[in-house]
Amino acid sequence: MKSGITKVTNHISHNEGLIFERSQKGRIGYRLPPLDVEEQAINEIIPQAFQREDDLVGVPEVSEVDVIRHFTRMSTWNYSIDLGMYPLGSCTMKYNSRLNERVARIAGFADLCLYFGEFGAASRVKLVNNLLVAIHIAATAEAMALGLKAGVDVPLMIKAIATGSGGSTQFGIRAPWMADRRFLPAQGTVPTLQHYFPMIGDFADSVGVATPLLDCAAALYERFVTMGFGEFDGAKMVDVIASLPGLKTRLKTRTKMKTKTNKKAKTKARRSKRKGVPA
Repeated sequence: MKSGITKVTNHISHNEGLIFERSQKGRIGYRLPPLDVEEQAINEIIPQAFQREDDLVGVPEVSEVDVIRHFTRMSTWNYSIDLGMYPLGSCTMKYNSRLNERVARIAGFADLCLYFGEFGAASRVKLVNNLLVAIHIAATAEAMALGLKAGVDVPLMIKAIATGSGGSTQFGIRAPWMADRRFLPAQGTVPTLQHYFPMIGDFADSVGVATPLLDCAAALYERFVTMGFGEFDGAKMVDVIASLPGLKTRLKTRTKMKTKTNKKAKTKARRSKRKGVPA
């Protein structure tokens, strides 16, 4: 027996009228539960300037079931990747949302979204994070300046440290760049990082915490910019470290500091002796 059906459609009819055409005066599309709180005048809740004065003229008056049926029928007419073929490119776009939803539910990604509480809490965490970023980049540069002169297999050294107890995210990222002298294009410039230093300092002062390591690193970053490296990635800090005085100069500086300390101690002892107070 030959069927007379030549086409199957998503619905019995595609001639769905507008929601306004289904409107009938007096129909209500919602039901509110009995009021269980004290009634309050609308003007006390919503300012007069934001209230409509046309009594919702033109808004369709339909029942709840009319609304549900109307939009459900139209939803069945959407052409999707599940219903048929899409041209090249379009199908990719249709699949993207589905793929991204699945990826977003992978534990490794889902757990990346952390809620720290009230407004401002996440910003404080960011300041703590950027304090460590600044210190770790400077520390990586110092370690690499030493490692490059160590006479060892540099890539192997980087691999060992990056996965060892001395490694850090910044070392894993920027140590290879320092070794290969890849400073452009910049993935993170020093002026951008310096922008956070005053905020970190103010935050630390407000809670009574000292930041001696950041203070030392800040001086290095200042030198970084003064040397004209502002456009380069922070990995170029290795050149800043390399430009600092070497062993002989450090020894001279330490000797001078020790001499000054001794002089101060002797002076203090003499003054105490004159006053008859034990030094």
